[in-house]
Amino acid sequence: MSAGKSTLINALIGRKIMATKNESCTARTYEIIEDAKAKDVICDFLDKRLALKKDIATILHNENNPNLKILSNMYHLRDNSLWELIDTPGINSSVDPEHKRITHEMIQTNDFDFLLYVMNGNHLGSNDDLEHLEFVRDHVDHSKMIFIINKVDQFRKEQDSIETSVHKVVEQLKDLKFKDPKVFPLSAYAAYLFKIELLGQAIDEDEEDELSLYKRKFNRKEWDLSRFGNLPQLRLIEKENVLRQCGIANLEAELVGEGA
Repeated sequence: MSAGKSTLINALIGRKIMATKNESCTARTYEIIEDAKAKDVICDFLDKRLALKKDIATILHNENNPNLKILSNMYHLRDNSLWELIDTPGINSSVDPEHKRITHEMIQTNDFDFLLYVMNGNHLGSNDDLEHLEFVRDHVDHSKMIFIINKVDQFRKEQDSIETSVHKVVEQLKDLKFKDPKVFPLSAYAAYLFKIELLGQAIDEDEEDELSLYKRKFNRKEWDLSRFGNLPQLRLIEKENVLRQCGIANLEAELVGEGA
């Protein structure tokens, strides 16, 4: 909970579709399917379709129809596939333990190409993480696992080390018997803001301030996350360099098979 799963979904899409707060936001699974021709966000029910132009995250957060599927254009590295993203609840909600059951059921289906395990970079190594890691270790093909250390934008230069955090997580995963764990540090929120700007979407004053801060921060050598990946074949136009720096390009390269 609050590791930034929904923010990462929005960053991968390039649009705010999932609600994001510092609390439990996702109480069910949401399927977001890429539709390259969709100008609006489409809510697809069994018997009808609705086009959403504004307040998308709020509307979807309050929608309880179990048959809902969401269709949207997505902005990510070019590949020959249409993506389908599934947002699941956090497993450590003390208010509603049902969230854990929902996520465990989805994981146990193994009906996915990748499972993105999102860790809060400010709370690595928690007991909740350990318990959930043991669960996915026993129920998911390790080749499908991608581990993400999120919120590294909140690290402080004199107190935190991205390299040390990545090393510790890799070693912890190896101790838990994960085979060749793939670990990517990133800032999902910075990636989301960078994409929003690249797409010419409107942002408010607070987001403008944060965007300016992130541009300066990730442009510094010590914060440039592009070094945590192998991108020799990555096709990015020059203005998208910020997507390398915040770490999202490394992750997307892994998803589309260009990371090696």
